[in-house]
Amino acid sequence: MKTLLIFIIAMNFLCYMIKIGNKSTALITLISLCLIIYNSQQYSDIINYRHYFYEVMDQTHSMREPGFFWITKLIQLFTYDFDVYRSIVFALTLLICLIVCFSYGKNASLFLMVYCAYFFYMDGIQIRNFLATSVLVYSVYSILKDEKNGIFKFIIGILIATTIHSSFIIYIILLLIKLDYKRITNKFRRNRIIILFSILITLSLSCVMRYSNVINVVLISFGSKFSSINERVSIYSSTTSRLGWIMPAASYLASFFSIIYASNVLKGSSENVYRRGMALFDSKLYFYDIPSFDVSSIDRLLLINAVGLLFVPLCLLNLTFYRLSKNIIFINSIIISNVLSLTGNNSKGRTTIVFISFILSIVVMAIFDLTIYNDLSMFENIYFSS
Repeated sequence: MKTLLIFIIAMNFLCYMIKIGNKSTALITLISLCLIIYNSQQYSDIINYRHYFYEVMDQTHSMREPGFFWITKLIQLFTYDFDVYRSIVFALTLLICLIVCFSYGKNASLFLMVYCAYFFYMDGIQIRNFLATSVLVYSVYSILKDEKNGIFKFIIGILIATTIHSSFIIYIILLLIKLDYKRITNKFRRNRIIILFSILITLSLSCVMRYSNVINVVLISFGSKFSSINERVSIYSSTTSRLGWIMPAASYLASFFSIIYASNVLKGSSENVYRRGMALFDSKLYFYDIPSFDVSSIDRLLLINAVGLLFVPLCLLNLTFYRLSKNIIFINSIIISNVLSLTGNNSKGRTTIVFISFILSIVVMAIFDLTIYNDLSMFENIYFSS
């Protein structure tokens, strides 16, 4: 299985470099990852999900998060095999992310390469979080593309994600970007908005460090009114971190910078309106048209990242909250991968900065994950043990 994973990482990297990635390579990647999931070992959180699966089957589990409960019940209409269940959930979840990725361009190879090299390891274990993240990705897509009824779709999506993983209700705050977006961006330059949010996040950090005990009391009080999240809030607020928040904060800022610079690259690229790419199939050369990237989408993503800075101070309460920022980095990876795939050679110098900051954010977050689990062999045992 390790050889298979290395192969699909190398395949997607090659497809990104020579610009031939398409839905066929994405399908090969999806099937390969599902095969790895199916053959993975019962370890860590997977054991808890296995118990949950059979408790739902035996109707002995309380419906704490109804969305995930009913998805599990629905899949059990087709199979009672836990490994098949995990593979189905993973396949549907990654498929949602790929649908969003291909809506921005025709080459998902860079996203899949990064996904296989990092995100996959945790998503294959924490399937409930990944499922909720995929709903978040699609919900954010509706406001990034400024679709008709986009706000309504976003709210419904966040509510659905919350029924799968209760912590996702916090993402409702991203609606701030829809408050008179055109008037705000016309009145202030984009960099001024970023500076404003940077000041706000600095004040928030100071506030959390000084009044963390007060915030703990508020969180616990809030959780006590909702029994479904009371236990989780109590756990999250029971301990505080010291300097552990620095790495997820650095990762998020690096990802944020890559979005800022990607926006500048797109707006300054003469190739943004139209260019022709090429794909190689069956030893014949074909050409396909790559549509212009919606620059307004990345502007809105810029604002989402600015609002997302407000999640960073929560890591001072408990490092578990780093997942809130990590999910936005995941969304960034989908967009940045398409930006880097669509820009041509005359933008190579500028896109190098985007690529480096993007990869840096992933590497720092990966190191942080390994620091938390402090056991690289865990992933080896799960996915690659014979």
